[in-house]
Amino acid sequence: MSSSIKSKIPFLFLVCISIWWGFYYQSNSKLNDYGSANFEWLFLLDALIMLPIICFLFVKDKKEALLKSIILVCLAVLVGSYIIPEQSKLVWHYLESGRYFVLAVILFFELGAILTVYLAIKAAISKSEDPDLSIEKPIKKYLGGGPVAKLLSFEVRMWTYALFSKRVKSESFSGEQHFTYHKKDGAQSNLLGFVFLIAFEVPIMHLFLHFIWSPFA
Repeated sequence: MSSSIKSKIPFLFLVCISIWWGFYYQSNSKLNDYGSANFEWLFLLDALIMLPIICFLFVKDKKEALLKSIILVCLAVLVGSYIIPEQSKLVWHYLESGRYFVLAVILFFELGAILTVYLAIKAAISKSEDPDLSIEKPIKKYLGGGPVAKLLSFEVRMWTYALFSKRVKSESFSGEQHFTYHKKDGAQSNLLGFVFLIAFEVPIMHLFLHFIWSPFA
């Protein structure tokens, strides 16, 4: 089995247990003794014990496995808050409160990693190193060579050409044929224009979703 498929197994496991226990808790049949056997520990065992074990079994990098298990457990707590009936929750209320603290800690470390990558790229560009290698090296160092790293590399390239276009020199690239479109025809202004459009669009979409989904809450 390839490593890319193995890395998706923990998430697929979370999807399966969410669907199964969601059906279990919401049903009213002999399966759950007509609602009197909706114990929260049934989902808790799979979400807090089996899920992290599966992460460490199928993800080779232990650092990545730890991060993935924490994120998936927080997601499982969020799912459990919806599928477990309120009258059956005892420990789950404390887990729901604790997940915000865990997510804040993860966000803090991720922002620190992003800042480190930014400083590494800026320092490499200042030394007139190949900008492509300057972007790829720190990202691969912290995230590996997976699809997330490739997507982030593409995003960082766009920001690099938008913010550091004057410091990106064509002679710093390897090879003889160089990409110089970012210096032509106001391409930098176009990139910044798209950034501003996204910045205005995000809060508007949040308000739109808030008013759309609030009546169904």
